[in-house]
Amino acid sequence: MNTTLLQVICCTIKHSAADFKVVEVDPSGLPVDALDYAQPATQPLLSSSEGMSVVDRAAAAPRWDVLRSNEPLERLLAEEVIDQLALLARSDEALPVVVGQVEDKQQRGALRCAIRWHYPNLVTTLDGSTLVASRDTDVFPALERCVGCRDANLILKASIVPDPQLHMHATFLDSATKDDRRAFHAAFQKACSGLFSVVRDGTISITSRRKSVAVKRSREEEGATRVFTHCVVHKRNVETQRMKELISSHCGVTDGNICVAGMKDRRADTWQRVSISGDVRSKLPSGLCIHDGEGSYIMVAPNSPVIITGAPLELGDLNGNKFFLVIRCTLNAPVDDHSADVLCGTLAEKLETFSTSGMLNYFGAQRFGRGGLPGIKILQGDWCGAVAMILNSAPEVAREALYATGDFGAFRKAVNPRTHRDAHLLGECLLEVGRRHSDAALSVKLADILAQSPAWAAACRAAILKMPFYLRQLWLHAAQSHIFNKSLELCADNVSMGLLVAMPPKLPLVGSLDVVDPTTLLVLTSLSIDVSCFATGTVAGVPLRGSMRETVVTPTCCNLRKVTGRQADSPADVWVECSFTLPSSSYATVLLHQLCGLEPTDAPM
Repeated sequence: MNTTLLQVICCTIKHSAADFKVVEVDPSGLPVDALDYAQPATQPLLSSSEGMSVVDRAAAAPRWDVLRSNEPLERLLAEEVIDQLALLARSDEALPVVVGQVEDKQQRGALRCAIRWHYPNLVTTLDGSTLVASRDTDVFPALERCVGCRDANLILKASIVPDPQLHMHATFLDSATKDDRRAFHAAFQKACSGLFSVVRDGTISITSRRKSVAVKRSREEEGATRVFTHCVVHKRNVETQRMKELISSHCGVTDGNICVAGMKDRRADTWQRVSISGDVRSKLPSGLCIHDGEGSYIMVAPNSPVIITGAPLELGDLNGNKFFLVIRCTLNAPVDDHSADVLCGTLAEKLETFSTSGMLNYFGAQRFGRGGLPGIKILQGDWCGAVAMILNSAPEVAREALYATGDFGAFRKAVNPRTHRDAHLLGECLLEVGRRHSDAALSVKLADILAQSPAWAAACRAAILKMPFYLRQLWLHAAQSHIFNKSLELCADNVSMGLLVAMPPKLPLVGSLDVVDPTTLLVLTSLSIDVSCFATGTVAGVPLRGSMRETVVTPTCCNLRKVTGRQADSPADVWVECSFTLPSSSYATVLLHQLCGLEPTDAPM
């Protein structure tokens, strides 16, 4: 047989979860599924402040409910710094106070909160990593003009130490003008997000924002508690967001308080580190298994102990991922053992070339989902197009009913939230927009939907902004990735695989950073996206700061061999086992695409 005429016409992966194994590699270079795996050292728990520097004292800051007297501040700062802060709080003419150099973000949060509690008329800013205190010329004066110094102090302190039972009153001063009251409400909304205010007959009633679920805390607040549970989770056929939901339900925390170093494939066996805010070791014993339907589960990996540390995981806090894959290569003609061996040898040589020369660092197809790219429509300002794209991912019977009646309630009921999550949630948001807004501009009828009227566009925008943050973030990050892929494709058009050294080392993930190169500008123009839409740093409520991404990455630990003893579905099939390690944010499917010359497809479930 002439083996030179053989070529792979189909590359199929994920025949089972065991055929697609992904193991996170921690920052020290260790795979997290290793026997007796010990997690890398993070911020230790602190219990004493004796003999500590300013930075160490900030790290040992007590919880918010302890920051009520001067005693903790004396433990956090030197006496001369406290004296300078007190003078600054009393005098308008005092110069700003240099508090100290604090490198750790979480430690800064504890220290800034303590200073704000004791001196509400001061604010702290950063000059590099140096913390500087100065007089507040924005929030505190706006509150003081309306309710006086004493009540302004009490309001700001109440915002720092939330009390679920809080119920306080303040009265507007007779001297407060209408503009002063507007400034008060703007300052209150800016500085007191955990409080709720109602004004009646000149009296302000202030209560805590009560919620039925745990309140999602900022990273600075989390850093102040200094307690995080870390474990290794083995999941099978469960996506990362669903894993967070299962853990949050089991441990009684919000999924926003669960952090991972990176996202992992859904249809796969994956091992990764997870951190949960608080000490929940008693709820996560080693070997705990939480099932999520037939063949789907998450398990606390028994190979590594569950520990508590003083810092959460950060996205990107990993060295890469190790992949173990079984691939079915379907060729254009039946093959015998010899030709199969020749094919595997050719693929192994090409994989070895990747380990020396590198491969193009495209984003994989799974980054973009199967429902189009609504993030591109949002960047174009086409809210109707974004909604239509998401709704079109729903079953045809639900779409036909919607465009025949305009009934979003019926549409939502006809869509399965497990199989068509985005469309189901968007139906809920559109229904809520129609119920809650008395604004005529948001009152839409079937004719508005079919005609894409301004009222429909306004309703679409409001509904998109009501969608969960993680979905909006997913869409817009997918749009960034699509733009990067298009830019990389343009750069690679005239570069052969052997000349990847000629590629620009990095291309931008476009955002508010002023690093847009001519190639990316060309792509944005072709997509009808105005670069000014990134100027504010946020799009649809999602921060898009932007960054740079490598154009070429080098896989390591590459191995490829023919699998024997596995039943072939066709005489043209060759089973191949492949393993390699990729840096974080690189895709195994992209490597397979460049290895076999075509996009790999998932086997039917």
